[in-house]
Amino acid sequence: NSNQPGELPQLYRDTEPPLLIVSNTFQRLEAELSKDAHADYEQAQHSSRITYDNIQKMSAIFDSINRNTMIIFAMLVVLMLGIKLLFMRELQHRLLILANYSAQVAREQFTKEPPFLVNDSTGKLAQALHTMAMEIQTTKKIVQTLTEGLESKVTERTAELQMANEKIMALN
Repeated sequence: NSNQPGELPQLYRDTEPPLLIVSNTFQRLEAELSKDAHADYEQAQHSSRITYDNIQKMSAIFDSINRNTMIIFAMLVVLMLGIKLLFMRELQHRLLILANYSAQVAREQFTKEPPFLVNDSTGKLAQALHTMAMEIQTTKKIVQTLTEGLESKVTERTAELQMANEKIMALN
């Protein structure tokens, strides 16, 4: 209810300073929030860059670990194949020695010791083969002794029979 043109009514004039204060306060708050939001945005962007860089570094580390793991695995496979080859050659060598030893036993060339002494299946086989060879040698000596004794008994009996035959012929 103002009488002068351009003048605010009394009700608005009384409320004008508090509204200006509230408006100014909102503007200041908006400016501060905007500044804080911008700072938070910048900090988030910086953190995102750091996180991205860390992810890239971790990815490179994992790639390196994977590559090293594959290299180690390949080396282990090669090592296992090499060890297998060495064991196969050693086994082949021992079996060849056992075959030669068996041939010597077949030719009656007995030895005092087994071809090798190791504590595995080839060593047990070598020991068993040697034990068998020693038993064959012992049996052969016994048979030879018995044969020699038998030959002397046959000769002795033959002489006795011949004398008995001569006596019978003399009596006839």
